[in-house]
Amino acid sequence: MKKCLVPLLCILFLLTGCAAQPSPLMGKISSELSSVVMTRYDCEGQTEFSLADEQIEMLRSWASGLSLKHERFKEGDSPSDVSGGEVYHFSLPDGDFSYRINGPDSCYLYTDGEWYRVRNPSFPFVLK
Repeated sequence: MKKCLVPLLCILFLLTGCAAQPSPLMGKISSELSSVVMTRYDCEGQTEFSLADEQIEMLRSWASGLSLKHERFKEGDSPSDVSGGEVYHFSLPDGDFSYRINGPDSCYLYTDGEWYRVRNPSFPFVLK
């Protein structure tokens, strides 16, 4: 019995360790939210957009569809330390967050001082 228990526990640990984490954004993009400021940063500079109503609902839908994995980085080795790419920064009353695109398969979410690798990268809804 003990011989079977160890492999079963290992499999359970691996499966739960690989599960996508719930989005830390959902509490920030509440249904009562009436305005969001989004700023896009890229090699050409920055562009600011004001989002409201339907666009906020699209933001909520886009954010809830992201599959995230929490990651830690050594100082000087975080995704923001890479030159190039583009960043979409969202200013919200309950806390800001940024979506960083360093390449087609290298996207990260940054919120509350924490980094999350995006397992299913997509451009923010406003670019569709």
